[in-house]
Amino acid sequence: MSRADFSPQLHTAIDAARQALAAADALELNAPEIPESHEKLADVLHQLLGALDADRSARLSVQHDAEFRNLCRAARMELYAATGSLQRLVRFEQALTRMIWPDTDQAAADRCPAAHPDDATPCGGPVVVTVLDTRDGGAKGCEHHAARLLASLERGRVYPLPDAPEGAASRVFRAAGNLRPFEWLRRGGDGS
Repeated sequence: MSRADFSPQLHTAIDAARQALAAADALELNAPEIPESHEKLADVLHQLLGALDADRSARLSVQHDAEFRNLCRAARMELYAATGSLQRLVRFEQALTRMIWPDTDQAAADRCPAAHPDDATPCGGPVVVTVLDTRDGGAKGCEHHAARLLASLERGRVYPLPDAPEGAASRVFRAAGNLRPFEWLRRGGDGS
């Protein structure tokens, strides 16, 4: 540690210690000033130790601040790396979704075409029937949403899809007969 690195308080304590040592060295061995010189050396030594302790705390504080700044920089770089990884995972998940459902997004894949946008109820199974209105405009749907749609149409018709289970269209027709039109508008949107 060079002398230029010391604090002003430590410089003062070192100079006072040197002066006290020089004065003590100049005394003869049985001189009456020895007890007074001893007290002065003890005071200077306490002053020097206090200055060293204060200087060490200041140096450690500066060192800890520098280490903390380095840790912050490293943490920031780790956060950037993690953010980049998460963004790549999101893009990967989106690519997989497009591979599995190429013509639809995830929200459309969760609901059948017969489900009204305001109807909050989930689908009741796979798409098994087509519901047609009087002008032959229609929508394919699960049994649950197809029954709700059929109940809301005047003179609507229901037809099973080729791969539908036996009696799917009949179940939709009977369920629609027990529902009120626009069932999703009643009591919170779930028809309860």
